[in-house]
Amino acid sequence: LNLMYSSMEESSRKEVIQKCYWPLFKLADLGIPIGIEAPAVTLEYISKLDPDWIDTFAQYIKEKKIDFIGSGYSQIIGPLIPAKVNEWNQKLGMDRYQELLGAIPTIALVNEMAYSGGIVEHYIKAGYDGIIMEWNNPRSTHPEWKNEWRYNPQKAIGPNGQLIPLIWADSIAFQKYQRYAHGEYELNEYVEYLKSHIGGLTRHFPLYSNDVEI
Repeated sequence: LNLMYSSMEESSRKEVIQKCYWPLFKLADLGIPIGIEAPAVTLEYISKLDPDWIDTFAQYIKEKKIDFIGSGYSQIIGPLIPAKVNEWNQKLGMDRYQELLGAIPTIALVNEMAYSGGIVEHYIKAGYDGIIMEWNNPRSTHPEWKNEWRYNPQKAIGPNGQLIPLIWADSIAFQKYQRYAHGEYELNEYVEYLKSHIGGLTRHFPLYSNDVEI
């Protein structure tokens, strides 16, 4: 969730909460395993515009119907920001998550999928047990990587040797879902694409890891 989404008018925020955020609870009620990520500043805006949504979200997290995924106070691009700002962004995010939701996330989404080894220590220091990062671009520069790695958690390493578990997201997958949602892709095509990721081993594959506002 990101009410600071660049192409969104401030006047549209209430409509986005109503049309894009509230329906997420219906998915959870169906038993669909979903995780919702939000920077703390977005939750602050929601708490002012629609506090009932915050209360409902907190309850669903408490009942383990939804996995809450963090990202810091603001959705900053970590590799472009000084280390101290990255550190405080994660600390303030955790503080506000606790205040607003009575819960803190254990998994973080790397903002804008912009990874560098230097950001690892900030997620660890903030208390995260793992991060989510896009597979496709890093894989394109590492042809030696085994394709099967994309379906299971790996380890990310920081410059000081610190390790943190890493869950892969897939940009092609969420782009195909967007195309289907916008009527540019047929359902049978989308289903066949998903089937192409079935293998002989147990696999993890997130269907959609992008903006709900779209």
